[in-house]
Amino acid sequence: MRYLRDAAHVQWRVSKNRYHLSLLLLFLLIGTPSLRVQGQTVIAQDSATNAAYNTGFGNSNSGTGFGAWSYSGVSGTGVFAGRYISATNTNGTVSGISGFTGRAWALFANPTNSGAFASVARGISNGLGVGQIFSFRWGLNFDSATASGSKGFRLLAGGTNSNNAVLTLSMSNSAQIRANGAVLTTNYGSQSFVVNIERRTATQLRVYGTGRNGSETFDLVVPVSGSLPDQIQWYAHQMSSGGEREPRFSEFQIVQSNTPSPVPNHT
Repeated sequence: MRYLRDAAHVQWRVSKNRYHLSLLLLFLLIGTPSLRVQGQTVIAQDSATNAAYNTGFGNSNSGTGFGAWSYSGVSGTGVFAGRYISATNTNGTVSGISGFTGRAWALFANPTNSGAFASVARGISNGLGVGQIFSFRWGLNFDSATASGSKGFRLLAGGTNSNNAVLTLSMSNSAQIRANGAVLTTNYGSQSFVVNIERRTATQLRVYGTGRNGSETFDLVVPVSGSLPDQIQWYAHQMSSGGEREPRFSEFQIVQSNTPSPVPNHT
C-alpha cells in the first residue's frame, strides 16, 4: 500500500508541475511586449512625443530601428520652408486635424509657384525586408490649393533623391491621395490616419488602412523594383499658406509579420 501511495503522490506532483509550466508559457505569450496578438513582432518604432524632440525637430534621433533625421529645403526672400514640432491644442487637434497624441512632426513650404520646398528623411537601419510592415500616422486636412503644389511620402531605396523612390504617396490640389499614380483615397477628412506599407514580396508592396474621413478604406498592391527599401521621406512643395495645408506625421513602427498577407479582393 505504501508503494501505491508513493506512486500516486509522484503522479500528482508531475501533473501539478505540468499545470504550472502551462501557466508560465501562457504568461510569456500574453505578457511579453514584443509579441503581438496578430502574430507580429515590433522591430522598430519612434514618435514625435519622445523626449529627444522636446526642444524641436532638428537632426535628432530617437526610438529604435531608424537612423537620424536629415533635412533638405528651398527658401529665401518671400519663400518660406522648414520643419517643426506641431503640438495638439486643448481640444486635442492640430490645425483642425484630430487623432495625434500630444504632438507630431510637420513641414511647411509656401507660397504657391514660389519654388518653396521642404523634406525630411531618415534611414531604416536594416531596410524593409519581405514580410515587414512599416506604418505611420499621417495628417493632411486641406489640399495644396494649386496643381503645382504637392505634399507626400516616399519609400526609397539607395538614396533620398526622388529617382530612388519605390513608392510615392502624393496629394496635390484635390482630395485624392495617389500611390505611384494610382488612386488610393478620394475623400477629404480632418482625422489623422494610419498608413500601413507591407513588403509582401521582393517586387510587391501592399498599402492599406482607413482614410481620413474615418470610413473610406484603401487596400492596394503596388508592383515595385526588387531593390531593398531603406529610406523614408516626407515632403511639401510650394503649397498655399496655412497650417491646415501643412502635412503632419508621427507614430512610426515596423513589425515583422509571421503570417502571410492576403491578396486584396477588389472584385
